[in-house]
Amino acid sequence: MISGGEGSRSLGTASAGLSALRDVLEAVDTMPFVKYLASVGVQLLQYVIEMQITNDMFRNLALRAKDVIVAVARSCDGLQPLAAHLESDLRQLTNTMNDILSFAAEKASRGTLRKLWNKSEDAASVKALDLQLTHAFHIFQIQSDVTTRRQQEVMIQQLANLSVSPPPARSDPIIDRPLRVQEGIYLIRNAANGNVAEVEDFKPYGHVQAVHAFMVPFTTRPSQTQLWVVQRHAHKDFDFVIRSLATGYALNVVHNHARDGAKVGGFPWEPGAGNEIWSFWGTRQEPSGDFCTIRSASLPTVLDGFCPRDSSECRNLHATRVKNAAPSASQEWQLVPLASLPPGSSVSPALHRRRLLLQNVQTGTYATRIETEDSEDPNVVLTSSPSSASSWSFLYIDNYRLDRFAILSGAADPYTLDHWGGSHINISRYMPHNPNHKWTATARDGAFIFRNNLTDDLLAARAGTVDTLPLSARNDPTCHWRLIDSTTREHVRVLYDSVLSLPPPELAGPLSSETPRAATTALFLRTGNASPEMQLTYSNSFRREHETIRTMLLEGYKAIVYAPRTIMAWREGDIKKVEMVDDDAEFKWSWEDFEPCS
Repeated sequence: MISGGEGSRSLGTASAGLSALRDVLEAVDTMPFVKYLASVGVQLLQYVIEMQITNDMFRNLALRAKDVIVAVARSCDGLQPLAAHLESDLRQLTNTMNDILSFAAEKASRGTLRKLWNKSEDAASVKALDLQLTHAFHIFQIQSDVTTRRQQEVMIQQLANLSVSPPPARSDPIIDRPLRVQEGIYLIRNAANGNVAEVEDFKPYGHVQAVHAFMVPFTTRPSQTQLWVVQRHAHKDFDFVIRSLATGYALNVVHNHARDGAKVGGFPWEPGAGNEIWSFWGTRQEPSGDFCTIRSASLPTVLDGFCPRDSSECRNLHATRVKNAAPSASQEWQLVPLASLPPGSSVSPALHRRRLLLQNVQTGTYATRIETEDSEDPNVVLTSSPSSASSWSFLYIDNYRLDRFAILSGAADPYTLDHWGGSHINISRYMPHNPNHKWTATARDGAFIFRNNLTDDLLAARAGTVDTLPLSARNDPTCHWRLIDSTTREHVRVLYDSVLSLPPPELAGPLSSETPRAATTALFLRTGNASPEMQLTYSNSFRREHETIRTMLLEGYKAIVYAPRTIMAWREGDIKKVEMVDDDAEFKWSWEDFEPCS
């Protein structure tokens, strides 16, 4: 367990790193040259532990060397046929590790007086070795391209494990009845002209507002703005939420218009909002998969790829009524999968929502939900050990100066941490309009600070409960929270909405282990499998984000907030922000209104 105290945490980190390197050494399939690197790393960390180094540049260098060695070991795992090529690529990195080990041995042999004399010289040497280490690792990446190659292999394998064969042959008709859909990531393609739905590539600033959705030509290399996450709503078989992978916004009949020609756009996910809930009704079967209408759960309309007023000029996505006995071609759709889950593998309204523990840096205790007689009383306490009521996850909401998240309870979905009335912390049913439910996460020295959107107060540990302190207390470690994987107990340094943002495979943690639902005879919409080409397109769409995160960690940044289109990191008081721009997105911002086209 990670606990309080800076010195003990430093040595605890070194001990954990030592264990990770010994695992690499003891693995039977580790290649010999990787074992050698691991043995060097073991010697470096043993020096840190034996000499009780808790606040020293060399300690940081040794820990970074450990991170590089573990990353290389993971990258090379399973690539034994390329061993000779990889050993050549690692030559410069091996030489750098030897230089660091020589420096450590020389430093360990000094007397006390000489250690003081050489302090400034050592600082320069460590800085030079640090740069040499970073450069050597980058050379390894460039020469072998092993990280990208392995990343694609791992992701394709993961997606292949998630993808399933189509349901067995059926004789029941699918026409004019709701169908279940395999939860996953899809293109939404129109039957009339093959165009696909794309959300406006824009993150609203300042307040909750809708964004446009348009119809654009289909390509085999779609942008993230054309990718949609289809999720079951509230455990129901035939109700679904459709969220944009790029922005996190849910497909929504804007302003809840029931009129023919109402515009459909994106809006923050809101549990129970009928104009964000959809069902898929079968229309016809084809060898490539089933066609369907996508019907609003609360309105008498379906998605339509054509504008009922002027289809030659207006490219907005609309909701219209089915006027004849059968829907028109523009009201029919196919789901083109990029990644999907086996039927019954998800029992929550979210896909693979990573469960995390919130551990207070000062106390080492965990935020845990409890039952109270009055639902409005404070009901989040601090416990010395975690339980199932201690798990949390992050839901991306929107952006106001900085990206904002809801902190969802893993024990009560969809309930979230609420700064109730600005007076205390309470678990309440999540509402995207409620500013007390929104938290800005700021990275800080391997942990995170959570600032409430309305009150500006910080989430804090106080007298055995989760409470708040004023913004001026941001340097107080009682306001700092580590993220710990609830399954592996691994320290998680990247905060993200795991439904929307795909981290590098080595940082992703285990897949959800939800209990499958009982088998059902309800019909599924046939979408086929995600093709290898589409799976690769999906994984490649996150390549820039993965390269950015890996580089930040190699550069010594200790905590990262990973939101759609934005990545922010912290290192010794330095904040680095990288914004991702999708040049392929056709619509960046539109001044069009949301009045129905009728």
